[in-house]
Amino acid sequence: MAGQRKKITGTSRPFFSLSANKSHSLHLPESSPHRRRRHRGSSHGYLAFLDESPDFFLLNPLTRAKFHLPPLSSFPNVVAFDFSDVGREYSLRAPNGDVSTRSLSEMRDLLIKKVVLSSSPSVDLNFIVLAILNQTGDLAFCKNGYRSWLFIEDAQSYCEDAIYCNGLFYAVNKLGQIAVCDVAGEFPRVSFIRTPPQIGGDLLYLAEPAKEPHARELAYVVLVACWDPGVVMCYKTNSSNIDVK
Repeated sequence: MAGQRKKITGTSRPFFSLSANKSHSLHLPESSPHRRRRHRGSSHGYLAFLDESPDFFLLNPLTRAKFHLPPLSSFPNVVAFDFSDVGREYSLRAPNGDVSTRSLSEMRDLLIKKVVLSSSPSVDLNFIVLAILNQTGDLAFCKNGYRSWLFIEDAQSYCEDAIYCNGLFYAVNKLGQIAVCDVAGEFPRVSFIRTPPQIGGDLLYLAEPAKEPHARELAYVVLVACWDPGVVMCYKTNSSNIDVK
């Protein structure tokens, strides 16, 4: 990382500006270890925070704007939640029907992999949130004002990465195949983009490349681990553009 390294205190965190090539320290009490929270990525300038309680919210660290999302206890695979059952507060149903329990901290740490927003809540109150779940590989979404999360049933396992582009969510699986998720209507609709299978790719990402206005392409990036004597670990990237018209 270029730029001067800033000291991290209990309630401040460094943010790096690519355009200015500078790092800045911001007061962010939500990230204090005493709060026992975790963040699961950023989108459109908002950080997604999870609490040991079922609390789940978005925070703009610059403006301090805050939006509450449906709680963790409202995900479809949560069949029971009981604060009094210490250490086993959550009961979750696996895809095969088995039910297991999780503690408050396990749920906070393990349930969510990443959160993606359709737009900035600061400018569009009709924003949609997509959550990629760990372990089960499910995709869940909610719209602003929803009280619970909904699964996108036909897109399970498309959990490597996701992006919002031209009114649709795109999610990629381990083989590089892409699910196109339309959640604007009453029920989610899913279609698929078939791509050449990826073999040996360790991490797959979707990105929206710099492009002409109204062009409709996604960048498909594969990060491959390679071993080099004298280097602990290095990565090389393979990328190509996908037409999403």
